[in-house]
Amino acid sequence: MSNKIDGPGPGALPPLPGKKENSPATRMLGPPASDRSAKPEDSARVEVTDKALKMRRLEATIMSMPEVDEARVEAIRSRLARGDFAVNKESIADKLLAMEKDLE
Repeated sequence: MSNKIDGPGPGALPPLPGKKENSPATRMLGPPASDRSAKPEDSARVEVTDKALKMRRLEATIMSMPEVDEARVEAIRSRLARGDFAVNKESIADKLLAMEKDLE
């Protein structure tokens, strides 16, 4: 046995422009945009604080910076190739402990 597929039933889609219909879909969509007031309500206003503006500028500055400091990477790469790059174990341990403390 097979079922014939004829598409959505009546009322499943909003009516065509210029056609009035009181279907469930039309009631869910509400009035057309042309019937709604274009004036925003007072509660729709947004005020941006100085702190938010500073954060936006900071974010823009960070986003414009390169992800990797290529000059520093190349300097370390050269020192590694020459064999004169010294690893400071204490500094690494201190930084790992500080990072762990910040995560708490």
